[in-house]
Amino acid sequence: MQRTFVSVLVAALTGLACTLGSVDPRFLLPVERKQRVRDAAEAYAADLRWGRIEQAAQLVHPEIRPLFLQVLSDSTASVRFTNFEVETVELGSERARANVRVSFGVYRPPSLEEQRIVEQQIWYYEKTARAWYLKPDIALYCGDVGAGHP
Repeated sequence: MQRTFVSVLVAALTGLACTLGSVDPRFLLPVERKQRVRDAAEAYAADLRWGRIEQAAQLVHPEIRPLFLQVLSDSTASVRFTNFEVETVELGSERARANVRVSFGVYRPPSLEEQRIVEQQIWYYEKTARAWYLKPDIALYCGDVGAGHP
């Protein structure tokens, strides 16, 4: 009887979490927080790779989103992303912060020479929006794509 109650309670809480969107990181185990950040970083990178700049911008912190859109919407200046890899995800001492190291394969038209850039991303959990946001290193996207090469 008690096992059934616990199962129902867990199912109800899981359903509630899904309907509320992203759960506040204070209530997640570290492994769950790490996976949420990894999922956000992979979604961001996939949007960049497929040229879905508007969707990627939704994961960019609102204070720098206009600059991000300006830089990546400029077809003459922006890089094209060909692949990506989330290399590491490290949780910050604050539960609402994570450091993510990613690498991108990129090229800048009209050149077709692919280069690799590495970005140290800092992801922040915004409690009111219930979402993870990134403050990307926009200089990597608009400068010399080799600048981020290790």
